[in-house]
Amino acid sequence: MTNPTYYEALKWASLCIEEHKLETESAQWLLLERLNWSTTDLLMHYQTKMPEAEWQQFQIDIKSFCDGMPAQYIIGHAYFFGMQLKVTNATLIPRPETEELVEWMLESLPQNENLRIADIGTGTGAIALALKQERPNWQVFASDISEDALSVAKENAVKQQADITFLVGDLTEPIKKMEMDVIVSNPPYIAENEQDVMDKSVIEYEPHQALFATENGLSLYRRMIQEIAQFKQLPRAIFFEIGYQQETAVMEMLMDTFKSTYLIEGKKDSFGNQRMIQAKL
Repeated sequence: MTNPTYYEALKWASLCIEEHKLETESAQWLLLERLNWSTTDLLMHYQTKMPEAEWQQFQIDIKSFCDGMPAQYIIGHAYFFGMQLKVTNATLIPRPETEELVEWMLESLPQNENLRIADIGTGTGAIALALKQERPNWQVFASDISEDALSVAKENAVKQQADITFLVGDLTEPIKKMEMDVIVSNPPYIAENEQDVMDKSVIEYEPHQALFATENGLSLYRRMIQEIAQFKQLPRAIFFEIGYQQETAVMEMLMDTFKSTYLIEGKKDSFGNQRMIQAKL
């Protein structure tokens, strides 16, 4: 059998994906990303026969996707705030709601001040890199307990030519003796008992250390808040991404710990879920 045209290959892939009740649009995304093509490039080649190597690779990619592997892991990168970031099984795939957290920070913090900002649990470095891209004058630090994740974040920083200080350690431990103006964190916040209702691909492929936390997903917020309270100088602002049912609990932790020191507010994401908290002096 001769190799299919690009059009025929996409049709085959879409049917395969549809049989597995997955998003058929992923077939075109996988092909374009693998070839580094635009949609225009694809249209120009629709009736062209696929070279053997490309056809073999595309079949492997589609099989992996149908087996449940997220498309970003298959290709090895994801997009965040207009940046192409490397992802591996040591890092979570950056999510759109985290972009909304970054946007809220950019709106809330003074643009022209030379702020010192720490991103706790940086993963791919997405938050830190987006902040540095948008506010080059800010001094950005990024920490993670996973050296493998930090290695990926450092690669992403090199690619983006971003001057970020990376630190390895658990939660705020690496920055506890440093004065920070702002702390941001998107920590693991999913309760262990939520696995039954989660997407199978997330459970099977994304790193559990970066997903789950004890105390119904609240333990790392509690620890971070307690640790920040011991800082010699409190940050001017704290930003958290939270699970959609966690706003009340995390706000109560902040209020119980800091009393009236901080003005605390929450914000909904574009889907109407309470997914962000800000505490500001």
